[in-house]
Amino acid sequence: MEKYLNELNDLLKIKCIEGEICVFGGSYITLIYKDDRMTDDIDSIFIKGKKEIIPLLQEIAVKHGLIPTWLNDAVKETVEMGKKLTKKVHLAYSNLTIYMPPPEFILAMKVMSSRADTKDFEDIQLLVRELKINSIEQIDTILNNHFPTKEIDYRNRIFLEELIKDVTQSETGDD
Repeated sequence: MEKYLNELNDLLKIKCIEGEICVFGGSYITLIYKDDRMTDDIDSIFIKGKKEIIPLLQEIAVKHGLIPTWLNDAVKETVEMGKKLTKKVHLAYSNLTIYMPPPEFILAMKVMSSRADTKDFEDIQLLVRELKINSIEQIDTILNNHFPTKEIDYRNRIFLEELIKDVTQSETGDD
């Protein structure tokens, strides 16, 4: 993934363009926590240079046999649903800056979507562990802070309670 972002930076540099994106979803997990995880695409929002970046993304996709939407802004609507997003610089190339939201925001997004055919539940478990969450109320608070109009549905609430119990037990060594 970083190889393609580096190549995007090189193309931006040649064209004297500056680009800025903020990364979400599985790519966020890959960049922050698990270097070995593969994702088909990078969910992001374009902060600066979208019009100039899109053709360069297509060029990289063709060159490397990537899906045309290997870097996309499909999460834009979800992000816009949330409160104002805070972000910090994760990678700063010469002409491309990669931002990351706080892990609590990613957790809230994952809890909201929780799709069975994805790695959402695995990601939620990782984030619960990293954020040292030990109650469903903490997740409720995080969700409410970022997406005040959303609630955890009954099925996911049961799953999350069990996940928190499992994570807490594995960290304390209790069985």
